[in-house]
Amino acid sequence: MNVESAMELPAFKRQHDRQHLVDPDLVIRRERFERTEPGETVAVDRTPGRELAVQRLGDGSLLVEAVGLRMLVDPAASILLVDEDVSAETAQVVGWLVGGLGLAVVMLQRGKLVVHGSLVAVGRKGHLLMAPSGHGKSITAAAVCAAGGSLVAEDTVRVALPTDRTGSASAPAGSSVIRLRRTIVEMSHFFSVDRLSTSSDQRVLVNLPAGPATSVIDTLDFVVLDPAAAVPSVIALDPASATVACMRHLRVPGLVPGPDINRAFDSVGALVASTVPRILRLPWTGSMYRFFDDVAELLAESS
Repeated sequence: MNVESAMELPAFKRQHDRQHLVDPDLVIRRERFERTEPGETVAVDRTPGRELAVQRLGDGSLLVEAVGLRMLVDPAASILLVDEDVSAETAQVVGWLVGGLGLAVVMLQRGKLVVHGSLVAVGRKGHLLMAPSGHGKSITAAAVCAAGGSLVAEDTVRVALPTDRTGSASAPAGSSVIRLRRTIVEMSHFFSVDRLSTSSDQRVLVNLPAGPATSVIDTLDFVVLDPAAAVPSVIALDPASATVACMRHLRVPGLVPGPDINRAFDSVGALVASTVPRILRLPWTGSMYRFFDDVAELLAESS
């Protein structure tokens, strides 16, 4: 997707073109816009730190309010307005919100499937890691990359569904930056210091080399960190359970691709049918060394 934006989008940097494009797919502008009439609430997320509400307005536009920021997506999903009226704290992470959440809403408005996950490539295989926010998705992706894998897309994964020609689901490259609730000292044992930094909201940023431009999705891996587990394990997941679980990991909870929930289930079902769905149960003691070793061992056995 060609994006014309005057603002930096660190969570979308591999697709972001800062130059003015002749025919951009999406134009992002920052301008103050007035509050509109209340619309139909179509999505709500009350997860601490990720609070958001999405309303569909009378003309078909989507109004997004998230963590002190307001965005407006036009009915054709060709213009994304970002309200300039934000708090000083929110202003520090506007680029991350627009490049992740904002562009996810745009793609969902266009009827595309967008999931909240981390897509990593190990050899020729792509593994889509999913877990609730704060429950191990990103740290597992970091462990995969430390073990020699590569990051294709972090946080926002735009899924291209299988076709008669391809037979496989895939996803284009997205953000190559992993945001972690760890410390730089911890992560410096696994990544060179020049790849580590701290975000304005005090997350550790792991800036990874660009991975493949696109990757087939071979497995859907639902990550479970289990303090009681002695060894890592892989558990096969039936398609029905995998479909329900995947619906819980849409990038914007409750906001489905297009206006039809049945179409959303069909899209997710097609994704599940073209992959191997499974649960990755990983021991969790808080030790980064053991965790990273466990992930490396699991990947060596299952890839």
